Amino acid sequence: MKSAKEEKGKKISILYILRILKEFSDEKHPLSQKQIIELLDSKYGQAINRKSVKRDLEKLKDFLLPPEKFPGR
Repeated sequence: MKSAKEEKGKKISILYILRILKEFSDEKHPLSQKQIIELLDSKYGQAINRKSVKRDLEKLKDFLLPPEKFPGR
């Protein structure tokens, strides 16, 4: 069973990833998953695996689509 601290870390990691993307990347300078993992650890003390980063990136991609891109609109 995971501790409350581990669960909170998993939930907040998506926000840290968003912050990292805004601060350290743009269209001409994308970050790899490995770079994101390294920044999560060095900046925020978040140890997260590649699969979790991928899942969080997909959630951000889905969530940040403009409303006109949603099906049925």
